[in-house]
Amino acid sequence: MNLNGERSFSVADALQARGIPMVFVTGCGARGLEREYAKARTLQKTLDVDLLAVAIEDMTQPANAGSAPAVGLDSERPR
Repeated sequence: MNLNGERSFSVADALQARGIPMVFVTGCGARGLEREYAKARTLQKTLDVDLLAVAIEDMTQPANAGSAPAVGLDSERPR
């Protein structure tokens, strides 16, 4: 992720190593992610709180943990 002009994925690396689901919120959408995060959920800025709620709900369902379709700009609507 671009944080003040520098790319930083250290938190995402730690979460991924522990198998913890994550959501990226970015102005670039999924196109701005490194290849190893291609399956991570992605929400487009400006953040839609309802889409964030859907993403969090999906991640807390045991059947969906670890599989993370993108929502927001990268798909037409939440599941």
